[in-house]
Amino acid sequence: MWVAYLELEGFYWKLWLAGKGREISSAPVGIVKAGRLLDFSRPAPPEWRVGMPWSQARAGAPGAQRVEWAAIRHLPMEEFWKACSEVDPAVESFRPHSAFLGLGCHRKGEEVVARLAELVVPRLGHHLWAGLARGKFAARAVLLAYRGGAGEDRGISRKSSHTIVRLPEERQEEFLHELPLEWVWFLDEREKEILRRLGIFRLGEILAMDPVERRFWLGKRAEFFKALAEGIDPLPLRITYPPSRWERECEFDPPATSLVPLRARLEEWATSLASFLDEEGKGCRRLLLEAWGGEGRNWVAMREFSAPRGGCGMLRVVLAGLLEKMGVGAPVAGMRLRADCLEGRSADQLALWGTGHPRAGRRVPEDPSTLHPRLRRGVRATRRERLLEFWDPCRKRRVIS
Repeated sequence: MWVAYLELEGFYWKLWLAGKGREISSAPVGIVKAGRLLDFSRPAPPEWRVGMPWSQARAGAPGAQRVEWAAIRHLPMEEFWKACSEVDPAVESFRPHSAFLGLGCHRKGEEVVARLAELVVPRLGHHLWAGLARGKFAARAVLLAYRGGAGEDRGISRKSSHTIVRLPEERQEEFLHELPLEWVWFLDEREKEILRRLGIFRLGEILAMDPVERRFWLGKRAEFFKALAEGIDPLPLRITYPPSRWERECEFDPPATSLVPLRARLEEWATSLASFLDEEGKGCRRLLLEAWGGEGRNWVAMREFSAPRGGCGMLRVVLAGLLEKMGVGAPVAGMRLRADCLEGRSADQLALWGTGHPRAGRRVPEDPSTLHPRLRRGVRATRRERLLEFWDPCRKRRVIS
């Protein structure tokens, strides 16, 4: 399958401008993250490049204005992904200004990129860059290599609003084999430095490594990079946008004048959401509770989690806290709950019975006479030993002392 990797230049600059409402200065403005240029205004000094140190950029333009990433990180950043989903349904979000698209053929890809450029330029950015190849890794690598000055002019389509870099299928194996480590975007700087010290400067040279040595230095990804060096792109495309979400909404007629009906509805929603998450094997990382009343009054509260969470009891406690946090002080005409950023949960320790079993909540007796003979001499039984008492057939055998 052909894949397109897309990058929208000027996205963060436009985002900052939209947050300000107007352009406040004619001087060049740089969006800086971790001391490096993340994006900048247009026109800009010709030597400015994304990723260069701000100190170096400032030296060539003393009057430039610096805007920290923290000033825009709270702004909504899904507009580019949303525009991508309007032209093609197979979207994998990568960064706020970039995404992967799953395509049928490269001709369709060129049409999709042209249509996307009409939607986003100049509304969301200045220029759209696209790399097309048979695979996700190669699509991004060919664009990075071209923009870094290491690409060829063959397969390039330049327009005022967008540029397409296409890697022909018959050249993909050669391209990946000869790809410098600088453009192998799955390796971090530490891993690249280790490989350079081992005398490896191109992706294809990984094939010359001893399999044991390759496994030692690259770990679990050794076979993945071996396949890339052979011209095979095994990286799958995962459709992640639009994100999965769970949403419920209700209206109160007449409007609720106390918190009792709100609490009752949140109890129902907590049970329903917990059941849904349990069936899907997922957890939510964000809960958004909204309520509205007359005269345009609105109340909003949000809770974010560092890891996917679920469970009816936990959801009830969190929703009760959100309701209290909103501080509703007038008749409530309606309420909405949204759980988004749904992700798969890590495996939990299995219980002896499911939650619906009649013995699920029963505590294991601590009577020493029911334990294994070696645990009866005043030693407190561990949880494992107490659970084994229910089914371990060895408990009924006589122990020879």
